[in-house]
Amino acid sequence: KQWGKKKMSFIINEVRRNVLSKFPPVSFAFAYGSAVFPQGKISQNSQKQIDLIFVVEDSLDWHEKNINLNKSHYSCVQILGPKAITKLQENFGGKLYFNPFVSLDNQIYKYGVISSKHFIEDLTTWDTMYISGRLQKPVQIIQPNAEYDKAIATNLGFALNCSLALLPLQSTTKNLFQTITSLSYLGDIRMAFGGLGEDPKKISNIVENNFDNFKTLYTPLIKQSNLISHFSESDGHFSQISESQIRLNRIFENLPSSILKSLPSNSLGETQVCESIRKEISKLVGKSSRSQSIKGIITAGGFKSIQYISQKVEKAI
Repeated sequence: KQWGKKKMSFIINEVRRNVLSKFPPVSFAFAYGSAVFPQGKISQNSQKQIDLIFVVEDSLDWHEKNINLNKSHYSCVQILGPKAITKLQENFGGKLYFNPFVSLDNQIYKYGVISSKHFIEDLTTWDTMYISGRLQKPVQIIQPNAEYDKAIATNLGFALNCSLALLPLQSTTKNLFQTITSLSYLGDIRMAFGGLGEDPKKISNIVENNFDNFKTLYTPLIKQSNLISHFSESDGHFSQISESQIRLNRIFENLPSSILKSLPSNSLGETQVCESIRKEISKLVGKSSRSQSIKGIITAGGFKSIQYISQKVEKAI
């Protein structure tokens, strides 16, 4: 465990010192995934691909500059030019463009690019729930930007609120963190067919191996939540308010617009409303994950796509 922490610290410092300088300027950057936050046993001999997200002010300008700097990172799609790449990024899936299996200083990276506009939009409305889903779990910020703090906090509040709606009135932070983690996998094509393409124990592994990080993210929000009547920080047990209509009203007060607009009236039964929240999240995640996965095959190219899928299947079995 200590070795894993030391490795993560080394990786993050390396990205900050040497990797960002190889790209055009970004306004915000973070690392995520199992190479940064362990999800199981760590092999000291294995090298995992590190996942990065770059938030940029102008996607077209950024891709123009990055193609000049790092043409080899792009698949054959690059022949269409930066305008086509930007349209592909911003009009399909989660509104990101990924370049996987990029070798930099003897380390393999996958980096995704999203515009500042679409980054904030997804965090504050769950327009696609693609980038917002990643930021509902612990991430390692590489390049901070205070301008995004409010949107990031809004997203965490939505995740807490929706998860409380899906849980029984008496529960624990462990169950809560697992529910929060599961939101971005509801309907995800990668979790279909018994988890083919992802580790079937992924959700529990994420929470168990990063419990303290989840506590850091969500404990202040749990204490502030108007849905919770009692919270024991020492053992993680909590109780939600039991008055059904008051609870429903408060749930509706803090839902992202993309979910809220599709829900039935809060005058309906609590069970029906809460199940509708689950279904709408599943639809949202399913739609963006399917589109982003198809886009990923195009943008990565055939060989890299096969390489990526084979790694996912290996983890699942």
